[in-house]
Amino acid sequence: MIKSFAKLLALGLATVMVCGLGITFMRWFGTQQSFQSPPHPWFERDFWWIYSPSLAELCRTEGFDAPPQQPHWIIRVPIQRHDEKWHVPCPTPILIGDFLKASTHPDWMIDIQSRDTWSLDQLIQALTPLDKSKRLAITASSQKVSVFLRKKAPQWLYAADSASLVRLRLFESLWLESTMEFWPDFIISSMQTQDPFYLDARAAEELQRRKKRILWNWNENASGDPLIPIQGIMTTRPTEAQHKFGTRL
Repeated sequence: MIKSFAKLLALGLATVMVCGLGITFMRWFGTQQSFQSPPHPWFERDFWWIYSPSLAELCRTEGFDAPPQQPHWIIRVPIQRHDEKWHVPCPTPILIGDFLKASTHPDWMIDIQSRDTWSLDQLIQALTPLDKSKRLAITASSQKVSVFLRKKAPQWLYAADSASLVRLRLFESLWLESTMEFWPDFIISSMQTQDPFYLDARAAEELQRRKKRILWNWNENASGDPLIPIQGIMTTRPTEAQHKFGTRL
């Protein structure tokens, strides 16, 4: 009886040691990979300033531009699908292509408010002719939307969705975050632990090693300072944000 128990104990310990060594090796192997930033002009900037104006402000004037005091900001604009075309959802909807053409501002973050891939080819057809004059990034709540667009329009940047971050946390819990594939280019993070877009220090360190940009969603409910290094903010309060964070650059 004692011998059987000893054998089981020895087998269990050996299994734990083999698993531990395997995880250690895989983690080390992952850290040996090298990464490069995407060949996109935004990655030449030290800090990203993203302004998320209200829909009323976007729709108030034709040819929306960044506020005069923030000419280098990236402007976030939501779009929705209607009759197989993509519009800014103003009281009188404006085709996203026409909306961007009417503005001299070059930097835009397109927030796609859809969870399926229907009519995304039409969106690509509307936006790709603007590649010479506009610099674009995509945010979407659905991973399949971003993945679909990434395959057909790799010249744009893509934000991480909640599913990508759930997967990151799973690998992190196994101490294998250095081995996982993480394709998004940037993360709009939250400092609220219950938020799906929350990042802790270890996850942030791994993403920075991979040359990803970590942005803070600094909205009306945000307070205090981020607990992890950030390389940009997204805000509805550009003047306050520049006053608060500009001195840190």
